[in-house]
Amino acid sequence: MKKILFLGGSSSQIFAYEEAKKMGYITICADYLSSSPGHAIADKSFLISTTDKNKILNLSKKLKVDTIIPYASDPAAVTSSYVLEKLKLKSNPYYSVKILTNKIKFRTFLKKNRFNTPNFIKYKNYKQLKFFFLKNQKKIVVKPVDSSGSKGVSLVRNEKDLKKAVLMALKFSKSKSVIAEEYISNQGPQIAGDAYILNSKLAYIFLANEHFKKEGNTLVPIGESFPYIYSKKWKEKIRCEIQKLIKLIGMKFGPINLDIKIHNNKIYLMEIGPRNGGNLIPQVINHCYGINTVEMTIKSYLNEKIELKKPQKKKNYATYIINTKKNGILKKINFKKSIKDNLICQYIWKNKGDDVKKYNNSGDSIGACIFKFKSNNEMIDKMSKIEKFVNVKC
Repeated sequence: MKKILFLGGSSSQIFAYEEAKKMGYITICADYLSSSPGHAIADKSFLISTTDKNKILNLSKKLKVDTIIPYASDPAAVTSSYVLEKLKLKSNPYYSVKILTNKIKFRTFLKKNRFNTPNFIKYKNYKQLKFFFLKNQKKIVVKPVDSSGSKGVSLVRNEKDLKKAVLMALKFSKSKSVIAEEYISNQGPQIAGDAYILNSKLAYIFLANEHFKKEGNTLVPIGESFPYIYSKKWKEKIRCEIQKLIKLIGMKFGPINLDIKIHNNKIYLMEIGPRNGGNLIPQVINHCYGINTVEMTIKSYLNEKIELKKPQKKKNYATYIINTKKNGILKKINFKKSIKDNLICQYIWKNKGDDVKKYNNSGDSIGACIFKFKSNNEMIDKMSKIEKFVNVKC
C-alpha cells in the first residue's frame, strides 16, 4: 500500500488526509505542533517541522514514502520539492518552487520576464523604507519574504507605523527577510482561486471573487465566492498570463493557488503558490464545478493517471473564515437567519471556552463554512455583508 507523507497537520489541511484515506493510502503526518489534528487522523505521525528539510528527508528514507504532499502550505512546498528531488520521485523543480514561495525572488522573476508587478524593495534599513514609502504616495504593503496565510502582512498608510510593520513581518519570516511593495488597488474585486497543471499546461482554472475584512487588517481574506464575476475576455487573458508563467518558470504538474489583481486594465499576478489553496477553496470548487482537485493532487504526486472531467455548470458557492474582532474566550457562534438558509456545511476548529485571537492571519481562524446561493447577485450581496451575518461572541 502506498504511503503519503503530508507536511502539516493543521485544521485546514485535514481534508487531504481524509481524501487519501478514502483512496486507500497510508497517511503520515509531519508537524512540529503536538496539538495539530493531523496527528490524530494520520496512520502515523511525527513531531517534525515541515521546513526542516534534512529531518524530512531522513524520515522519508526511513519510512520509504511514495510521495510528499504540501497541502495548502507554501513553506512546506519548498521542503517537498527539495526532498522529492533528492529521492528521485516525481516533483516540480526545486528551483521553480523556491521562486514562487519567496516574494523577492518572485517579484524579480516577474520583472525580468516583463510581467506587470508592483514596485518593490528588499528591506535593509528604516531610512531606505521611509524613502520608498514617500515615493509610493504613503501607501505600501510590508510582508515577510517567506511566509503565507497573510501572516505578518501590513498595509502602511502612516509613517509612524513603518517600524511596527517591519517588526511584524520579521516575526513571521524564517529567513528574517522583509519586502516592501507599492500598494496596487483593484479594478473590481480581487481575484482568488486555484488552477491545476497537467503536463506543464493549465488543465483547469477556477477563479473566485476574494472578500476581505472591512476593519483592522483589511489585507486578510475572509472568504472567496465562485464563480468570478468578470467577463470571459478577462478570464482568457488571465489564463494566458498564468500559462506564460508556468512555461517560463518550469512548473510541470499539480495545483497552484492564485492571488491576482486587475489594475488600470493590466493583470498583476500578486501571488502564485505551488499548492492547493486554503480557506476551503478546493472544497468549494468541488461543490461549484464537480472537480475534486484534492484527489487530483494526490494522484498527480503519486504519478497516477488523471482523467480530466468537464466541469459541471457553474453554481454559486462561497467560503467564509469564521473569526473574531477581539481576543477573548469563545462563547458562541451565531448565524443570522438571512445567511443560515444558505449554510450547507461548517467546520469549527475551536471549542466553547477556548482562547480565540483577533483575526490578523489564517492562524487566528475559529472555523470555516460553505454557503450556497440561488444567484450570483445574492452571493455577491450577502458576501459583501458577511461579517454582519456571522457573529462570534467572546
